[in-house]
Amino acid sequence: MILNKDEKPLWMYWVILTMFMSPTLFIIGVAVGSKANIPSESAWIVISAIISAVATGVIAFLTIILAVETWRLRRNQDEQIDSNRKEAIRPHVEIFLESSIVGFQFMIFRVENIPPMAG
Repeated sequence: MILNKDEKPLWMYWVILTMFMSPTLFIIGVAVGSKANIPSESAWIVISAIISAVATGVIAFLTIILAVETWRLRRNQDEQIDSNRKEAIRPHVEIFLESSIVGFQFMIFRVENIPPMAG
């Protein structure tokens, strides 16, 4: 599968969606299964610790994705700056012959460096 530089694969979105939905589904499962009469209050402390750990993991994963995207944007920006700098110093030379105002037997050989068009 060949991807464009800026194109993101579909699996990345599914992984992020799954990481967001996992704690929610876990909480729903605990709420539905609470009829099991959990014997102690310490079980709820463990459950909240697990939910906090999963949320921290999701935040860490998203931070890594943000850092990678920031690095990719920075690399693209550096490439654009380099290409703009090269384009600015590249000569745009035009060579042509003009007839002289002195007489039709004389020709003027003109070489001009035309500045690049802004745009």
